[in-house]
Amino acid sequence: YDEEAQHYAETKRDASRKQLTENIMKVVKPTYLSVVEHMRHQILEKFEEAAMDELKENGVLVAMNTDKYINRFKNQLKDAAVKQANWNQDAGQLNQLESEIDHAIKRIRDTNELLEQQKKDKRAFWFKVGSVGTGALTAATAVGSLILALALA
Repeated sequence: YDEEAQHYAETKRDASRKQLTENIMKVVKPTYLSVVEHMRHQILEKFEEAAMDELKENGVLVAMNTDKYINRFKNQLKDAAVKQANWNQDAGQLNQLESEIDHAIKRIRDTNELLEQQKKDKRAFWFKVGSVGTGALTAATAVGSLILALALA
């Protein structure tokens, strides 16, 4: 642009450069936002995988290091930044990722608690079935003894 516009007046050249830059940014911004959204989803997915691994390994989800994932996303935002643009989308994207991570932690913990409660309920059920079976066996033994006693008498 500079080479072709060198013969124009400075004010016209600057105005044309500004308009050209704005037009380019209008085309680039949707792609940039799509890339940032994709990066956020990838970070969230990696966090959820790590949280599930932690849960499988320890049987409980302890305090996950969310800062590691937030910092990774911040670094990716810096790498993806369009220097010529002044979009300032980072704070909103970071807040959204933090919110999604908090929601994922709650969802994973709630699901784990539900599964643990189901295990307890299942154990309690089979314990009751065993108790009923033992009671029935005791009653059958008593009836059998009574019948045997009556038959011998």
